[in-house]
Amino acid sequence: LRTLKVVKSAAVGPKPGCLAFSPDGRRVFLCLDGQAGLDVVDTAPMQRMRTIDLFGGGAPRNLYITPDSTRMIATGDRKLTIINVRSEKPEFTIPVDGAAEAVAIDSDKDLVIHRLFVQMAGFKGLEVIDYAARKVTEKVALPASPSALAVTADHKTLWVAAGDSVMEFSLPDLKKIATIPADH
Repeated sequence: LRTLKVVKSAAVGPKPGCLAFSPDGRRVFLCLDGQAGLDVVDTAPMQRMRTIDLFGGGAPRNLYITPDSTRMIATGDRKLTIINVRSEKPEFTIPVDGAAEAVAIDSDKDLVIHRLFVQMAGFKGLEVIDYAARKVTEKVALPASPSALAVTADHKTLWVAAGDSVMEFSLPDLKKIATIPADH
């Protein structure tokens, strides 16, 4: 970082996009444009080790490491793919009603995941997924398509940026607490 010069590089597939690091920093997982897989790079020798196939379908859009650091969630067309970080293999998929773009993870203080809040392309709202049941249980309509979402570190609120405002929802009941207009 001091010199801003490249010190090592790794050859990966075409047009790498989103990425996630394993909890120990020894692996980088990369989405590749137009491919239904993730390249895995070993950070010590900076070498591509392999590609993880994501059960076919479209290319993943984003990657999220779960709060307990054991799994990774890859968003994609009509599904979320849950990948075991240690084995580097997909474990299961969760169907969604379109192209999943962003995810916020609702877990408790013990890092057990209860729900996923999913931003869908072209949908003015969120899909709510029961993680244990692996299915969409609710759709929350919003005045505009979300551009960002996050659950707070204390697990008490969900924040959603949509249109020209930011909304705050209480958890676990998903009641809107506030709408904060963005300044122009």
